[in-house]
Amino acid sequence: MNPKSRRLFIALSIAGFFAILSSTMSKSPTLPLFAESLGIHTAEIGFIASISTFVGIFTNVIAGSLSDKYGRKALLRAGGFVFATAPLFYLFVRNSFQLAAIRAYHGLATATFVPVSLAFIADIFPNRKGEMMGLFSSAMTAGRMIAPLLAGTIILRFGFKEAYETCWLAGMIAFPIILLIKAPTSSQMSGFRPFRLIGGRVVIVASFEAISYFVMQAIETFLPLYASSIDISASEVGILFTIQILTMALLKPIAGRISDRIGRVPPIIVGMIVISMSVIGLSFSRGFYLMMSSLVLLSAGVAFVFSSTKPLASEIMGSKMHGTAIGTTETVK
Repeated sequence: MNPKSRRLFIALSIAGFFAILSSTMSKSPTLPLFAESLGIHTAEIGFIASISTFVGIFTNVIAGSLSDKYGRKALLRAGGFVFATAPLFYLFVRNSFQLAAIRAYHGLATATFVPVSLAFIADIFPNRKGEMMGLFSSAMTAGRMIAPLLAGTIILRFGFKEAYETCWLAGMIAFPIILLIKAPTSSQMSGFRPFRLIGGRVVIVASFEAISYFVMQAIETFLPLYASSIDISASEVGILFTIQILTMALLKPIAGRISDRIGRVPPIIVGMIVISMSVIGLSFSRGFYLMMSSLVLLSAGVAFVFSSTKPLASEIMGSKMHGTAIGTTETVK
């Protein structure tokens, strides 16, 4: 790794940490509690929470493709600008329509920043994509892990205003760092075709990531209920999820390095098998330690899949379409 690439990667990872810290704080656990304080009904809260995801479905591939055509710098800065400005708008929300509009705007930030950042990493580390994408993902995971505890503590001790001001502060730390990143400003991509890949090999690769993500989200949703039925307390469930996230953050760079050395397909196959084994293990879990072992196994499987799918997608499409390939995997997921 040459010094310039190292500096760029460190800057991007620090920006990613604060950007995802800001974004996650704004929604977990802040968003539903804030919406409830405004008198918004439960059904509306669910719709509002889903808007940023819906926006991301379309934005990921479009942002990735635009970065292939016009360069990474402009798109990274656009995402950074949204991270830095969106939290302030929550301070002026008075009804469900305003909150939904802000969530849609805020959703543009992550959906732009993440695929373009990963494409940039693929650009500057052509032979170490898996490892470096894994490290970058771990930096974002650290922000995502800290955010709920920090937001909850601020809400409890101060209030929603202070929580969103902290989101804004984290976004404002990320934005200047992004402005300093010297990414290419233009590309040799011949045309803007964001949906060219639908139905192609990249979608097949992305499907493995989507399946893994679906399993992980389903377990995170229903595990607390199952754990309660076998007398595992809420605090123990919190410990289990913390261990799961930490395991994934630690293993992603390692899995990525293995993927760089032996190829992309074997880790994906192994990862899917391990995920299947973890689900079987969870179904037979009757205590804390067996459940913990199954979740660690799940994290290992997901780490191997996630650390190989995006590098493989970028290699299928070639260096001129890293953004489109990675944006497509994010959209399918």
